[in-house]
Amino acid sequence: MNNGDTTKPRRWLVDRCDGNEQVMDPDSRPCCPIFYAPLLLKFFPDYLEQNRVMECLGKTGLFSPKNVTARKVVMIIALLSTLIGWAFLIVSDFSISTQYKYIEMAAFNYASISVNVNDNSTLVTNATRISLGLRAAALATSSYEDYVDREEDQRVIGFDEFCGNQHEKETLRDKTVSSLASRIVFANPDNCHQCADASQAMVSSILMSTITYFFTFTTDILRIWPNYDVNCQKVFGAFFAIFSTVMGLRTWFIYRNQCFASFASGWECYDATFERVECGDEYTYDSGKFFFHNPSVAYSVYTNWMIGPGLICLGVATFAKVMDLLCNFVIPTPSITRNRDEQWEYERLVQKQEEAQEVEQEEEVEEHEEAEQEEQKEEVEAEADDEQGNEREHDDGGEAKQDV
Repeated sequence: MNNGDTTKPRRWLVDRCDGNEQVMDPDSRPCCPIFYAPLLLKFFPDYLEQNRVMECLGKTGLFSPKNVTARKVVMIIALLSTLIGWAFLIVSDFSISTQYKYIEMAAFNYASISVNVNDNSTLVTNATRISLGLRAAALATSSYEDYVDREEDQRVIGFDEFCGNQHEKETLRDKTVSSLASRIVFANPDNCHQCADASQAMVSSILMSTITYFFTFTTDILRIWPNYDVNCQKVFGAFFAIFSTVMGLRTWFIYRNQCFASFASGWECYDATFERVECGDEYTYDSGKFFFHNPSVAYSVYTNWMIGPGLICLGVATFAKVMDLLCNFVIPTPSITRNRDEQWEYERLVQKQEEAQEVEQEEEVEEHEEAEQEEQKEEVEAEADDEQGNEREHDDGGEAKQDV
């Protein structure tokens, strides 16, 4: 169990892994064994705990190792920030879904799209809303024919289908905004596949961030108790915090560069085959619609992009992870985790406690044996008295018969 240098005291470390710390505060410990120091420390202490790197990183901080109040306050703040960040990250995870309501709830971006038909056609499609998740787009389109409302059309289009229709040449009357969405969303329709590939790659990043959040959660709980804190938990807790932060920032920058930067925004104009053309500077505004004077313009589309709740939640989760990292950094591990004198002193105190317990147990055994011997003696005496009583009764009975 004690791999490496056997001259190093290990008992303090083993007890923290077993949830059996016996000196600092034996009655105070984390609520569940999953929050104790990792069991691997018992088998590889020199690699994971008792070495210069771990001990040096463990002692870094802004407070004294003996300042229990500061430890509890700061680590509770870290725990709360972790719980809040985890909750926001789980909401962001719903952007992976392909169901309409979940994409709407956790979209990374969404846009409202208005489409005007320049030839005053009776078919006008507008009030389209596109919500982009990481695997699909959710579209809600309200259509008007002769200014009579029709039911809203809600659908989910996977990125394969979403990007696959960009080269179709049907007119707006034939296909509507839903099937031409990729050409409306992206300034260059070829960027649709690029964004789709980037979004698929981000799925693994966001899932890994969610999983590593759990390890940060366990670290924050453990480090509230100074009698169970170890260098390994601080270092690896910081590592997982940095990893989650990097994954979150990576997702942000990939989405910004591969997707958001390529979205079409503002006014875009199209001809009858829905190819982009210049809108021109001259237009007429009538009945809430813009009609551009350029004769090549058959449709004019206005797109207004906004950051979606999924991307906002990811940003909050990333900030929470940074807060947790700072909290772990400012709290050093207890001095016993690197001070050999304190570790040996722990060994001696525990040994004395165990010897005292052994003596106490021996005394209890002796007392128990004496009590049993006393009971046996009393039983023997009681049996002897009974026998003497029976003999007297027998003698008295015989005398009575002789008298008769």
